[in-house]
Amino acid sequence: MSSLQGGDKVKLSKDELGWIVEEEGWLTLRYTQIEEYEVGFIRFRSDMTHSLPKSFWPFDFPKIPTFELTVYHNQIDEEFVKNLRDFVSFVIVDRPEIYTWDIFEDFQSYPNYGWTKKARDLYQEFKKKSRSN
Repeated sequence: MSSLQGGDKVKLSKDELGWIVEEEGWLTLRYTQIEEYEVGFIRFRSDMTHSLPKSFWPFDFPKIPTFELTVYHNQIDEEFVKNLRDFVSFVIVDRPEIYTWDIFEDFQSYPNYGWTKKARDLYQEFKKKSRSN
């Protein structure tokens, strides 16, 4: 994210990633919480308590519609980070259309809730193995 936004405009604090964007001449904040759902499965959410310091963003946090997206760890690359940045900026504005993100296209509950196909398949496989042990 730092390479996309500039290092001073990005902050990772505890379990939250925040970045400052310029929009119509104003600065505003975008953010997502990051958690390890299960070993290797990373979840990005917008509905948790904020941990970004006031020194990074001293104002009220903008309201971001609730979302929860789960990916497998090795799907997180530069292209994913760019799409995550664009996704959060897209969902913050009330629009009738849905942000098109190919790795989530199979799920009817996306963009509010989604797993990548790879993450869902691997998680189902993981659960089968753990039940058989």
